Amino acid sequence: MIWIRAALPLTLVVISGCGSEEDRIPLLPVSGIVTSNGKPLANASIVFLPEPKNEVSTPGNDVSGPDGTFKLMWRSRAGVSAGKYRAVVTEASPAENLTTGIDPYMARLGKEVSQTAKKNAPAPARKEFPVEVSATKTTFDFDLKK
Repeated sequence: MIWIRAALPLTLVVISGCGSEEDRIPLLPVSGIVTSNGKPLANASIVFLPEPKNEVSTPGNDVSGPDGTFKLMWRSRAGVSAGKYRAVVTEASPAENLTTGIDPYMARLGKEVSQTAKKNAPAPARKEFPVEVSATKTTFDFDLKK
């Protein structure tokens, strides 16, 4: 009975020390707003690519919501580690948004309309921004001016 009381705390110490190396990497919650000419941009892709000299490599990404906001994720965790990044922001292709704003008659034409629109759609806007994530700087706003 005494050995059970001694083993229980030891077991808890061993279990609490378990976990992946990734879980031990400190992350900072990075968020912001993507706009196009000052207006919120929905469905934009945001990717933070770490510079090779960063101590830890935690590329993060997200897609902006209807109000243009985003919160970066690295794997299944929120945020990225401190360091320098290249932020790549790409607006959603107009062909990806075909189902919104089409009148019912045009929607019945289905694939014919979407295939034609995809062929004639302009390339989505894409910009890169140098950023540095730190304990004092975790909010980044990007404007894709046309």
